[in-house]
Formats: sequence, C-alpha cells, structure tokens
Amino acid sequence: MDYNKYSSIWQSKKSSSTHYAHIYLEKPAIKKILENRQFENILDLGCGSGEDITWLKNLGEVTGFDSSSELIELAKFEHPDNTFIVHDLNNEIVLDQQYDLIYSSLTFHYIQDWDKLFKNLNKLLKPKGSIIFSTHHPIKWGSQTTKTKESNQFLMGYKKIKNENKTYEIYGDYLNQYKIEEKLFQQLDITHYNRPLSEMFRVFKTAGFQVREFIEPKPIEVAKTKLPDFYEVHSKIPLFVIWEIKKV
Repeated sequence: MDYNKYSSIWQSKKSSSTHYAHIYLEKPAIKKILENRQFENILDLGCGSGEDITWLKNLGEVTGFDSSSELIELAKFEHPDNTFIVHDLNNEIVLDQQYDLIYSSLTFHYIQDWDKLFKNLNKLLKPKGSIIFSTHHPIKWGSQTTKTKESNQFLMGYKKIKNENKTYEIYGDYLNQYKIEEKLFQQLDITHYNRPLSEMFRVFKTAGFQVREFIEPKPIEVAKTKLPDFYEVHSKIPLFVIWEIKKV
C-alpha cells in the first residue's frame, strides 16, 4: 500500500469520529492494558499521522516511526517537539537506542515476514521490555468475503452436502498463512496477510518472547446504544487480537 499516495485520506479516516473499530473496540482495550504504567521511552511503530502520540506521551517519551514520509510530515506538524523516523518495517531497523515499550496499532498484518520482524524488534527492546500491538483476528479476516452494493458477507466454516459423494462447500481459511488484497475505505488498495493464532505464538517463541496478555476485545458498553449492530456482531465475532509479549 502506498501511504504517501493516500496520506490525506488515511489521516482523515484514522482521526475521524466514524472510525468505530478504533474508538469503541481496539483503543479502549489497549489503553486498559497500559493504564497506570510508565515507561522511560516508547517506540510507536506505524504511527501514521501521529494520532496516538498525545496519549502515549502520558506514559513516557515517544518516538514515532512510519514508512510514509508524508504521514510523518503530518505528525510533525501536530507534534513539532517529537522525534519521528521514516523507515519501512519490511527492512531491518537499526537504531541507536533500545526501548522499554514498542507499541503498534493495526500495522503488523501488512508485514509478510514476521520471523524477521520480531527478531529485529527483540534487538530494539531493553531487557524485559515489551511489545503491545493489535492485529487482525484470523477468524474474521480469514473468512470468505463477498461484498456487493446491498451487503457484505463474511463466512467461516463449511457445509456438508448429503449426496452420494458427501461433498463439502468450504468458506474461509483459518489455518493457513496467505496474502489478501482488497480496498480499504473503498479507496485504498492494500495488501495484508492472514495467519492463524498458532503461527503467531510460534513466531513469538522463536523470536525470544513470552506472552503476557492475549485479548480478543469486545466493544465497550457505550457502543451498545451508539452502534447496536456493531456491538452485537463484535460481541460475538472477533475483529482484532491484542497482544503483549515480553522479551525473555
């Protein structure tokens, strides 16, 4: 995905009050993990236009990090005293310091090679440092998706047809890692990668981490009245998964 090309659209959508999944589900769950905690320094990977910088600065000194130079320019405008780095997460990151916390909001599913990524992130952490991040939940994002003008359909499972051959119709793919190409906000061409939870656990262990928190967040209670359909669906079907993993 070319974030420079779509930087103005991305910034407006990420900071919009209509970004329900962030406001009513993902951000409250992450903030609950981090409440009453303090860090000397924090690396915000995939910081975009800096929408999380303000509240992260209440927890410690923050360095913003993103692949888009144009989004970083927007972040610098809003936070002129903050440090920002432009770099592609697909490439090795070499920095002159280590961090207590690496934070990332809905960024890592755009990276294909998690083994390379998390081994690199381990080097960027101080001893016993943590990574707290959100990513796509494979139950939802691995579903067979059909979108029309009338509806969006997400199916995970199978139907056994009771004929002579006992054939099956299979919907979705949970257990395999694969590339998904689609449009975000009906405008942005994106590529992300689906991987099962077991593969995530394997990567963490191999890269020298242990899991401290594993959360499949539900919408907060206020969404029940503001967004009843969103609340009902995602109180039953996971949208994201949130991890805290600690350097061993």
